[in-house]
Amino acid sequence: MAASVFFVQNPEPIFQAGFAKIAATRMKGLPICRTDIHVKALGFRPWRDYWVGAVVTPWAIFTVAAHRRPVTTMLQAGQETTVIMPAGEFSFLAVREPLIGYYLSCSLMSPLTTIKDQRTAEAFAATCLTHFFNPTANRSTP
Repeated sequence: MAASVFFVQNPEPIFQAGFAKIAATRMKGLPICRTDIHVKALGFRPWRDYWVGAVVTPWAIFTVAAHRRPVTTMLQAGQETTVIMPAGEFSFLAVREPLIGYYLSCSLMSPLTTIKDQRTAEAFAATCLTHFFNPTANRSTP
């Protein structure tokens, strides 16, 4: 699996395979990891210059924004940036992962202490992703 700076096609399978390998190697056996939760990449779809989706791992749930076109300026790993979604502005961190490539990550939950099971983890990730794409989500009604 080759790491990429941008993804012409939907990168969901790349995130799925990359994080599954990370879970089976670098993260295996760490106390933060839940043995009853497995990696699941889900809901990836195009949004402006990004592919936006969610990833469930045994240690965290997060939203990712992966570039769809060549990147002219790459942020340093760990550098924060704002991604404007229909629901508003969200803070993402730049990540350079050798198994996946360059992408932006927004943590939704870590550790997964309040998640009951795999089904709940995936439902939480999908609900959060739906929120990102809801233009009325950040507006309160009078």
